[in-house]
Amino acid sequence: MATLRLTIHPIKSQLFETRTGANFVGFRVFPDYIRVRSENLRRARRRFKRLQRDYSDGKITRVEITDCLRSWVAHLKHGNTWRLRKKS
Repeated sequence: MATLRLTIHPIKSQLFETRTGANFVGFRVFPDYIRVRSENLRRARRRFKRLQRDYSDGKITRVEITDCLRSWVAHLKHGNTWRLRKKS
């Protein structure tokens, strides 16, 4: 790293055991697998309920809902989420 003139930020860098996992872009990364963070699941469920309500009120179209669902499924594919994707 020194040859590239890179340094580790003293406050933002942390050392911890890998078995506890690390948060990264909405996932919890473990040595053997990657899970979606619980807060992201709660947030997505609230968003989908709001989308359903907006659709029934006529505020959004079916295409917008489909785009949102496809985006969420594409995000989930980056982790070990086969069961979660089949459930959605």
